[in-house]
Amino acid sequence: MRSALLWLSFALVPLLGCGEDPKHDDTSEGDTDTDTDADGDTDADSDTDADTDTGKPPEPGIFIFRFMGPLEDLGFGLLPTTADATTFEAMEQGAVISEETLEIEIPTPESAELTVFDPAEPKVTGKVWLPATFHDADGSGELEVDSDYYTSLGEAALVYLEGPMGETLQAAGFRPGWNARNFLPGEGIDYAQPLDPNDLVLRQNIDPTPSLRLEGSYDLATDSSLINLMVTAPEDLVDGKTLTVMDRPISEKDGAWGQTLNNGPPPAHAGLRDLDEDASVEAIYAYIAGDSGTFESLDSIQGMACYKDQSLLPVYLPPAVQPAVALRYLSKDLKTGWSLYLGDTEPPLEPASTEVAMNASISASCYQAR
Repeated sequence: MRSALLWLSFALVPLLGCGEDPKHDDTSEGDTDTDTDADGDTDADSDTDADTDTGKPPEPGIFIFRFMGPLEDLGFGLLPTTADATTFEAMEQGAVISEETLEIEIPTPESAELTVFDPAEPKVTGKVWLPATFHDADGSGELEVDSDYYTSLGEAALVYLEGPMGETLQAAGFRPGWNARNFLPGEGIDYAQPLDPNDLVLRQNIDPTPSLRLEGSYDLATDSSLINLMVTAPEDLVDGKTLTVMDRPISEKDGAWGQTLNNGPPPAHAGLRDLDEDASVEAIYAYIAGDSGTFESLDSIQGMACYKDQSLLPVYLPPAVQPAVALRYLSKDLKTGWSLYLGDTEPPLEPASTEVAMNASISASCYQAR
């Protein structure tokens, strides 16, 4: 056995010596395999196939959202859209929200899914998503048109881009890959304001206000026990159709009145004023109730609710169940559900504050001035 070991030792010496001999030159054989060492193989460095084709999928977009407002019955999703937010695809990333923050990953889209992002730079293609929250009645994480509605939209835009950035996009701070941007309903993606992808705040900016409380003073010569308060569209009253939102005794006490609007108006009231095609603009009237107990065309109107000689106009906008409608509302700074305006027979109408809602006056002079 000892002789065998000695033979192996002597046999290895010349082989190792050849490998370590600095004078050894085998370039005539074209053998590049033996040139690979710790100093780096220049051939491998120039192998672009190895550098670009790693076998790994593209990095997903990682975003963290923070939700402002109540979380009860709240759903979340992403709406794929175009850069101008005029066309929408089916909602993605549907989730039920139970905590104030949510982290999501968006797979990098295929190049075939991308379209020109900015006409000024046609070589740059991309895809856009709008984060949204919605009232999720059944807790499914999916928006059901029959029972759900948007509560937040147009707060941010998530953008993925490919291609060489030109002057316009570079100056705006866009980069290839993932971007988070402020979004301006009615205008589009904000080139001036990037957002932190790890802290994207979603306010409930279009959550409906289900009721509206109105209070104020009462100054009519007629006995209040004979008076009803009626809420209806002024145009409806003139036409004699009189479909009311509310019609009940005034319940006046010590010169003050108060009523709460809960129910939405008749569909026929939508679009009668130049505010929005879906908006119902109402007014508040005091009248002497006849035997029927509700308003009839021959009943005598005694007064109207006003604030500093302007008509008090409750406005109702139905909840938004389509993204294009939600963005239209937001672009006009309209609130869904009930809100309050001041105005007369001609636009524009002015949004009114809570102070106005609590200090309106029902008087004959207000009605006569109309």
